[in-house]
Amino acid sequence: MEITLNLDSDKREIFLEYFHAAYRKLSGRFFSPEGQAGYREDGNYEIQLKFPLQISTGSELLIWKILVGKDGALGHLDVSSDTIPEVEWGAAATKFVNEVLVAALSGISTKYFYRHYFCRIGADLDGEYWLPGFRFAPAMSEDSNSFLRDAERYLILDQEVEAIDQIHGSDIATERALLYAARLSLILDVALYSPISGMRWFYAEDETGKLVSKLEPLGFASPNPPLKMPKKKSESRLGEYAGSVLDEARHPGLLKCPVETRKILRGLEKCPENVKEAFDSCARLYQTALVAGREFPTIRLSYMVGAVEAVVQKVSGYSSSFSEFIRKEAELNESANELLNYLYSSVRSAHFHGGQFPLGEYQSSKWSLGLSDHTQTKNFNFDFSASRLLRKAIMNWVLREIASKADHEK
Repeated sequence: MEITLNLDSDKREIFLEYFHAAYRKLSGRFFSPEGQAGYREDGNYEIQLKFPLQISTGSELLIWKILVGKDGALGHLDVSSDTIPEVEWGAAATKFVNEVLVAALSGISTKYFYRHYFCRIGADLDGEYWLPGFRFAPAMSEDSNSFLRDAERYLILDQEVEAIDQIHGSDIATERALLYAARLSLILDVALYSPISGMRWFYAEDETGKLVSKLEPLGFASPNPPLKMPKKKSESRLGEYAGSVLDEARHPGLLKCPVETRKILRGLEKCPENVKEAFDSCARLYQTALVAGREFPTIRLSYMVGAVEAVVQKVSGYSSSFSEFIRKEAELNESANELLNYLYSSVRSAHFHGGQFPLGEYQSSKWSLGLSDHTQTKNFNFDFSASRLLRKAIMNWVLREIASKADHEK
């Protein structure tokens, strides 16, 4: 039996979300039904699912065939049975599909709460921040260990999303949490990463007090996770906004959100789509630079250059030129050309295209030379100054093109 749908690619994706949600409600299962999917020789994408539907005589296993065209459109849906004639199940199948279609086109949804964890190395976050669309907070209460600089911290992103059901909501919330973490990595200049699973070696003492090593699983046991968005100050004190995104050095003590944080995030909501895409692409690459480049300064600088390129490729005014963006946004003159050429060609391009690590990651520290090893000092100084230059240019652009769009903040 063929059921006509005539849905374009956008409506097709929405329909399939509601179709799978309807199956989960029908079956009480969280997972997709039995089936298979793949591209046919003609280039169309075929999805074939099998799940039972309640009919007048009981439950009947039906075959649901969905053919997605090359343009992403969904013209119709085929339903069949291997055991009984269409007259016995046709009405029930049509009713099921029509109910899904009505729900999809009307956008019926429910609000759900989700909590995601991200990590960083350094002092803990000083409190909770209520930011546009989500709550950002430390996972643990402040104690004497909160100020340790080399400790891993678990941080919380809480949010509410409108979704078809809890599984659909989880997909939406996870995608948004990853985006929020990237944005915060750029704004706070911190490497936020998803928690790592697996097992690692730890120091421990045996029964005699002797120092030994033990292989233990990684993980974080959340104390009493809430089922809905917590009230303000119920889990943590309010964080204090301090410092600026333009500060060259982070303030000592606990991690705090810069004073421009809310303006930047609110400004994003009012920016043209290309500016928003430029910011988010820049943020993702900047986050990658900080996470992957923690032990590899060449990787960090290369991806920070890439973060700038993500901006100049999506917005006008820079002729798609990395150097032009840096000169304009960091207020440099022509004398900086040699530095910019070295950063782009000898670091970024040499690393991505030649596998080189010009900042010495694969060279020894030459302890035998002591203070005479000027190369290590030179690389360190270049890494610091180049990182600050790139960040200054990016954040000057962010403040002018994005934060300025926000309403006046109290």
